[in-house]
Amino acid sequence: MEQHYINLYKQLHKQDVHYGTTSIRWLSLVQHYISDLNPDSILDFGCGKSILIERIKTEKDISRYRYDPAIAEYAKIPVSKVGMVLNIDVMEHIPENDLENVLKNIRSISDKILFIISCQPAWNLLPDGSNAHCTIHPPEWWEEQFKKHFDYIEKIAFSNQKNALFVTWQVKSHFTPKHKRLRKVAHHLINLFCLFIPVRRWRHYIRDNMDPLC
Repeated sequence: MEQHYINLYKQLHKQDVHYGTTSIRWLSLVQHYISDLNPDSILDFGCGKSILIERIKTEKDISRYRYDPAIAEYAKIPVSKVGMVLNIDVMEHIPENDLENVLKNIRSISDKILFIISCQPAWNLLPDGSNAHCTIHPPEWWEEQFKKHFDYIEKIAFSNQKNALFVTWQVKSHFTPKHKRLRKVAHHLINLFCLFIPVRRWRHYIRDNMDPLC
């Protein structure tokens, strides 16, 4: 990824203390697929400031690693191989001409990946005024890109025009969210509540942290 883009994300992380924390909203789904695969080690590739990897519960002790080129303490990939890579809300931030190299890099670390990708513009703008999601495509497009690098790719049922979700191994059982009707009601009420919040940045922060499985 070009240093120019990395520097923009470094600035954004400094400007907004909440930026890079929203992957925690996927915890229940991520937890399920980690339990399904039962890896000995995990790398959160593009972790931002998220505490996701710390909140994951496992039956055994596993090695947990973090990488994000825009966060000083995680700026270097700390391991050459892991049992599983998490790639949560990352690929849409990668310029399209860099995707090939990034996917090759991820594939060299593991062939077991959970990809979750936003397929819509971000609420956040980079310091140069451009949208933080620079590569926006539907799930079908992303599936074709992954097929170039992985022997197996499966789209998770929750993929839609807002989010694309994929795994690169044959799972034993897929995730089913609990209390779906209640989630939808809560989602609707939060959207209504956001209409009355005068500060645009806080409206976007609340919406970014809403349950994505509604």
